[in-house]
Amino acid sequence: MITEFRTLENMAGKEYDEAKTKVFFAEDYNAHSEAINNLEENPVSVGCGCKVYSSDYQYITTGVDTPLSFDLEEYDDDNFHDLVTNNDRITIPEGKGGRYLVHAQAYFTFHASGYRRIYVKKNNSDKLCSKQIMAGGTSGSLTVDFSFITNLEDDDFLSFFVYQNSGVSLGITPNKIYTSFSVQKLS
Repeated sequence: MITEFRTLENMAGKEYDEAKTKVFFAEDYNAHSEAINNLEENPVSVGCGCKVYSSDYQYITTGVDTPLSFDLEEYDDDNFHDLVTNNDRITIPEGKGGRYLVHAQAYFTFHASGYRRIYVKKNNSDKLCSKQIMAGGTSGSLTVDFSFITNLEDDDFLSFFVYQNSGVSLGITPNKIYTSFSVQKLS
């Protein structure tokens, strides 16, 4: 939470906690008094979010929309994710509603035919974002990813779905550098 406000002029040579300090890039501190007062009255949770991934392959049946499950967390600042119960969801904690950056990425094992699609649903109903890529070539796996910004309310939950129609089951490669799902609060 931001609890300190400074300008570049009064920062020279001083140490500060980046998580608690908002720096204004202007010579006149008074020019930003309205913004400063607004932040003092409505502090922003800096760093609020989570990034989840899986420890094992998940096999996706051809022609079936499948939510991915995540049993590992790179970080989870405010209990957005549960490793056991509904581990296919990221849920906005009470008091954390706002504007979020969402990122989803899936690494499909190789198959030369069909297409691969990923999408994120809010509260198991509204698709918020989707991306589809045709498989092609004779070798190599395929990564599908996207990022988007959306407004989320307390207790909204997001689920990350994948789909493929290669004609056979395909694996989703585990590990946070290949397949992951994250939210980060912006305001």
